Order: sequence, then C-alpha cells, then structure tokens
Amino acid sequence: EIPAQRREVLAHLCAPMFYPRFSARQTAAEISARIRRRGTIVSPKEVNNKIQRTKDSVEENCLTELSDRGELAAFLVTHKLITRQDVDYFVIGE
Repeated sequence: EIPAQRREVLAHLCAPMFYPRFSARQTAAEISARIRRRGTIVSPKEVNNKIQRTKDSVEENCLTELSDRGELAAFLVTHKLITRQDVDYFVIGE
C-alpha cells in the first residue's frame, strides 16, 4: 500500500511507463513543477524524499534491491501499486 501523501509524486514518476511523451529521466524539479501547475505545492526536495522513502520501504518490505528510479517505477507498476488510473488522475487530469 502506498501512503496517500506519496501517491501523486509516484504517479508522476510512473507516468513514462504509460505515456511515452513523459521523459523517463525526469528530475525532481520537473515533477515538482508539474504538480505545482495542478495546484499543490511540493518542493523538489520533498519529491526526492517521497521517492527515496518509497524506494527504501519497497526494498525493506519486499527484500529486493532497486538500483534507480526507473526500477522503482517498474516495480510500482508491475505490482499494481501505481496504476494507469492513478497517472490519469494525478498527471493527465482525467
């Protein structure tokens, strides 16, 4: 289960998995700016912290090691922790 306060950031992280128009190498500043345009204020540092806490939690709870954000995004999507509906809601706005 993904904590609600991290879901929006993680949806942005996973957006390239569903929509190739989003860069797979997006930075925390880019994610922060996109979220800000939707009306929520989150700093790049907060984005990094939310992603890192999620990565740490997944590694600890699933006894796995993820080498980068791309692997984290793939894990979240593969295990249906972040879905296309999450991306559509938080990123696309549908």
